[in-house]
Amino acid sequence: MSQDSRPFKRARSVTDGAESSDATPHGDFKRSEEFWMPDGNIVLIAGETAFRVYRGLLALQSTVFADLFASSSPNAEESYEDCPLIRLTDSPHDLAHLLRVLLPTSRMLLQRREDDPQLSLHQISAIIRLTHKYHIEDLHGQALYVLQDAFGPRSLRKWEDDFCSALLSWDDAGPIAVVNIARLTDTPSLLPIALYECCNLGEILIDGRKGEDGTVEHLSPADLKRCVRARNEFAKEASALTSTIFNSGPSGDCTTLDLCTASLHSFLVQIMTDGSVADSAVLENWDYVVRRGARPRNNQGYCSACERELLARASRETERVWSRLPKIFDIEVPNWDS
Repeated sequence: MSQDSRPFKRARSVTDGAESSDATPHGDFKRSEEFWMPDGNIVLIAGETAFRVYRGLLALQSTVFADLFASSSPNAEESYEDCPLIRLTDSPHDLAHLLRVLLPTSRMLLQRREDDPQLSLHQISAIIRLTHKYHIEDLHGQALYVLQDAFGPRSLRKWEDDFCSALLSWDDAGPIAVVNIARLTDTPSLLPIALYECCNLGEILIDGRKGEDGTVEHLSPADLKRCVRARNEFAKEASALTSTIFNSGPSGDCTTLDLCTASLHSFLVQIMTDGSVADSAVLENWDYVVRRGARPRNNQGYCSACERELLARASRETERVWSRLPKIFDIEVPNWDS
């Protein structure tokens, strides 16, 4: 769609959903390629992008938009082709994600089919932030459901089996956005898994997550401290798990006690020196580690009875750590691990 070279007049501004009288300087704004309706009757400006849409449809879905539009007037200095101009503080990328759901040009984004591609965390986080800001409750709940499908509470075993959500995809730094969304929406059930994943990010945790508009998102100082302190706690837990699993002797059903005792000791020394167990991933990889030291994978390894015993110990110990996640992060999560 061609760009209109005429400058828009100054626009009304809205910050955090409330109207402001601050004027926007004259300037050229590019029309949205996707959301410029020739018969639209309101122009929303986000960044340097203008969206010409239908005020009535937006007002029906958002009390904040309804109040904002009711106070706007199409005078010569605040209008374009008789459409009121309103400037929003939102990213144009975020606003486009919201409009794709509120004013779909094809099918509803959140009405998923089996063959649909996964939604991106950029899409879902934008929708959650703006539906929270503009009080669009039903859509807000739908988007939060998608996020909870990936990061919401579940059993440890289920989390291990299907942490990759069928609905949602995210980048490496995605857990940072999830923590911040949980704080924004007061959804503490998202925090334990998201904070745990943040502990595994390394330098990304400090560098932050780059959004579609180029802005960088960080954890709050308080949540960053939680992750630093949790890493120390996970280091202690990893040491305790390693000792409990491999240093508690062979299985009661073992028929080769001497061989298995020696094998357990040898394998314990090996994994303590080769980095097989990472403190930041204390809930992960234990089954793989245990099976790696068993016969017949390792000719000098422990027997199948000992392997079963070690797997049972690993299961019990990781469940114990899982149940402690809220405490480790010093947060309150009602009904966690219920």
